[in-house]
Formats: sequence, C-alpha cells, structure tokens
Amino acid sequence: MITADDLQAVELLADLEPAGLEWLAEQLEELRLEPGDLLHEPGSPAEWLYITLEGSLQGTVRKDGRDVGTFVYEPGDVGGMLPHSRMTVFPALTKAVEPSRVAQLHVDQFPEMLERLPGLEIRLAHLMADRI
Repeated sequence: MITADDLQAVELLADLEPAGLEWLAEQLEELRLEPGDLLHEPGSPAEWLYITLEGSLQGTVRKDGRDVGTFVYEPGDVGGMLPHSRMTVFPALTKAVEPSRVAQLHVDQFPEMLERLPGLEIRLAHLMADRI
C-alpha cells in the first residue's frame, strides 16, 4: 500500500498539500518488481506515470532496432507519461535491476490530479522540459 508518507519522500512532491498527497496515494497502484521484471517494453502504450519508491530500474531506448541511450530510475524519480506530453508509446525497454517498488498512475487520472495538486503541474512541465 502506498501512503502519503511514501510520497513526501519524493522531492518533487515533498511540500505539496497533505490532503492532495493523501488523495494521490489512494489513486496510485503499487508494483513490486524483481530483478529482470519489465516495467514496459518499446511500443507499449504510454499511459502510466511512474514514481520509483524503492529499488532501481534501467531503461534502454531503442530506435530503428538499435539501442541509442539508457537511463536509470532511482528512488524519488518520477517518469513515464507526464501530463501534456504528446508521447503515445514508450520508446524504451525498462526493467528492474534490483527489487523495486513503483507507484503508477493512469493518464485518465491526470486531470483530477492536477486539479487537486495545482502546484504539481508546473513541476511536471519542468521535468518534461528537462527530458528534452
């Protein structure tokens, strides 16, 4: 079970309103991954925001059948689909490299999330800009 305390440990969320974090914690689905378990594959629909709570995941971006980059999700990292992104599919193979705990939120819940946590929208926009 994901709690507001789990979310307060995430720098991006730490100082948001407690009531909003409580709501978000209730909406998030928890994934527990073992080393080698996939979070998503290239071409999977981009419909989940991910928050790494424990462990580590590695992503390998593939383009035209070649690996063109890698990234790592560590505890506190927010990734996956972000509000206002035009991404339609995930470009990477992302898997756990150690036992990991990940929270995921479906894109259908983004409008309510942004309404309940108004300070989050600009933070996620900055995060998306940093990816570019």
